[in-house]
Amino acid sequence: MTGKNVLRIIVCLSVMAVGGGVTAASVEEPPDTIPAKDHVRVTMEVEAVLGQLVAAYRAGSVSEFFGLVSEAHFRQSPSIFRDALQSDSRQYMIHHVDYWPERVVSDHTRHFLFVRWEKRFELLGSGGVQTVRGYSRFLFEERDGQYFLVELAGNGLFGSSLPEWEDSLPKIPGQEAGPSFP
Repeated sequence: MTGKNVLRIIVCLSVMAVGGGVTAASVEEPPDTIPAKDHVRVTMEVEAVLGQLVAAYRAGSVSEFFGLVSEAHFRQSPSIFRDALQSDSRQYMIHHVDYWPERVVSDHTRHFLFVRWEKRFELLGSGGVQTVRGYSRFLFEERDGQYFLVELAGNGLFGSSLPEWEDSLPKIPGQEAGPSFP
């Protein structure tokens, strides 16, 4: 073998060794804990947005509430929903809203949050205090690292004093009979 041939063989073997290492590193699967940690982060962020929605709802701030709603992608009628929120703030005063997130189902773009909730309110006309419980599904989408409400389903935590809005809510498994308001 001539010196040129030996040099070619050494260069070829070096390239194969380096290329093989790169291929093996790029094919290696990430550890299982990474998606789990991401799911926990998404769950916490989606639950935080739900908390902000509830706070805006209790404060009667429709504009703040709609800052967390994707009006461009909202699956139901945004105008009926806006009317329903305004109707709620005029017909009764909310004393307390408790909610218990059960689970988040995610496809990495949309995030379904299933929640049990209880709302205590006072009717403004009669002064009577009522409690309503329900089970709802909130659909959120992620855009630029922020989460926005896209759809509500199940019992109507928000806007349930407007029959048109209540009628437009999709039903979900586990949902009890819808809340009734005077």
